[in-house]
Amino acid sequence: MADALELVPQFGAGRFDLVVSSECIEHTPSPERALEQMAAVLKPGGYLALSTPNIVWSPVVKLATALRLRPFDGHERFSSWRGLRKALHAGGVEIVRAAGLHLFPFQFPLHRLSTWCDRHLQALRPVMINLCILGQKRS
Repeated sequence: MADALELVPQFGAGRFDLVVSSECIEHTPSPERALEQMAAVLKPGGYLALSTPNIVWSPVVKLATALRLRPFDGHERFSSWRGLRKALHAGGVEIVRAAGLHLFPFQFPLHRLSTWCDRHLQALRPVMINLCILGQKRS
């Protein structure tokens, strides 16, 4: 296990060809610092695969938590497309591909429709629940 805010001290800079972060950075005190650390441990030409919740869904999640519909106690700092692009650019990571996932909560029993929407409705990416990015560290 590793602390996402202390990757360089733990592993050293430029150590990995691939870093995968799936629904992680939002549970840190500083998603930007976590991205900075992930970018720093990538080798030049290495890839970062990232998914994190979209900030536009934060009010819904906060309401569900307040109504005790989802028990959660911890960090939840959702990101925006703009914030992710800015943090990745600062870390020397160029976005190769970006996609949104899920137009409606996954708990609904509509998996086939959700998958279809994910494939065919990327124009709605700004309002999708999850932000997904594949980035590559500049050489």
